[in-house]
Amino acid sequence: MSSRADMLILEGWRAEGQTLELTYKIDSHTFVERFTFPADFDLSQAAPRLSQLYDLLLTLAGVSYYKAFLPPVVKGIPEVFAKIARGVYYDGLAEFFFTNRLDPQLPEFAFRPVVDRRVEHDSYVPRTPGAFVAVGGGKDSVVSLEVLRSSGWPVVAFTINPTRYTRRTIEVAQVDAIFVERKIDKQLLELNQKGALNGHIPVTAINSVAALIAAASYGYRDVVFSNEGSASVPTGTWRGIDVNHQYSKGIDFERLLQRALAATMGPELRYYSLIRRFSEVRVCQLFANYPQYFNEICSCNRAYTIEKRGLATPPSWCCECEKCAFVFLALAPAMDRQTLIGMFGRNMLADETLTPTFARLLGIGPDFALECVGTSDEARWCMKQLSGMAAWSGDAVVKELGRTDLLTHAVDPIRVAYPDAVPSDAAALLDHLS
Repeated sequence: MSSRADMLILEGWRAEGQTLELTYKIDSHTFVERFTFPADFDLSQAAPRLSQLYDLLLTLAGVSYYKAFLPPVVKGIPEVFAKIARGVYYDGLAEFFFTNRLDPQLPEFAFRPVVDRRVEHDSYVPRTPGAFVAVGGGKDSVVSLEVLRSSGWPVVAFTINPTRYTRRTIEVAQVDAIFVERKIDKQLLELNQKGALNGHIPVTAINSVAALIAAASYGYRDVVFSNEGSASVPTGTWRGIDVNHQYSKGIDFERLLQRALAATMGPELRYYSLIRRFSEVRVCQLFANYPQYFNEICSCNRAYTIEKRGLATPPSWCCECEKCAFVFLALAPAMDRQTLIGMFGRNMLADETLTPTFARLLGIGPDFALECVGTSDEARWCMKQLSGMAAWSGDAVVKELGRTDLLTHAVDPIRVAYPDAVPSDAAALLDHLS
């Protein structure tokens, strides 16, 4: 189908009770996306304080509808969000442009003015101690949860469209939780089935603002995500633009969001990734200290997709995708062999048919990974470690790839410290782990 259009218009938001509706118009199509917060929320009553967060969510969630049509103009974005909109609608869609073989394009933004909250309103003032922690059901948020809990910080977990994995993680952590439901307009899904442009979007950007709305409604100061330093590293390029599957998990987006918050809400609503300084491998090493989560978490996106579509009861790990392969590879040097195999349900390194998958993770060949994985340097270091460990050196994948010259100069990712944007009081909680 022809899916091009002239303009995406951000019509506005409507807050009523626990529901926030976002309305978009593209030519003859009108789309309504809904976020449903807990029953004790009154988003309408909170609108005078949080309206700029509602505007920000309207802005960033619009990328889902924009990418189906790629109109040359996007109208209705508050000018104060110009930089973060550019990041999401251009850099955040690099993988989308790549997989659809499209020239990267930035729409023209027809801005609307917005009142500066710092001048016209009191800045946001937190009233509830502790941290609002996004939980995705994988290993990374476990590390943040446990670091904060062990440091005595009160913690509340947050998740959008919870799965059995997020619920299990929260149950093991024994913390209170806030669940939010996000419903994309069904018309968009129908258009996708008819051949509209489709592909990866920076969904963490949308989830982050939804978390900020929930946290601010309860009066929390800190919204904590768990994106490691490796997430900031692009995995390839496409026609002059860096391709990073994890763009909205990277440091550039984090700083853009922090600046947008400072310009509209003031300095006391804080958003950051606690574990940003660490590599993916270092996070896996830290996760290995929490065996109570081994059989409860899942970092496999295929398993989540299967569960959300209700197609079948999925295994915890598909043991076929690049995400499973990287996590298995990164945990192997830090965990007992049989424990790790039991956690995944099979030994991925013994399956020679997965050699090409692991090779891509090592940066061998022209293809690059389009997944939430660590860097090729990290993968090489892990493979080098395993090739020297009796427990793993005899496995088919290690025997084949452990000989490659690329491993010779692999840098120890445990010692790498990535730049972060974590407030000093929170950063101090990690000093003993660095």
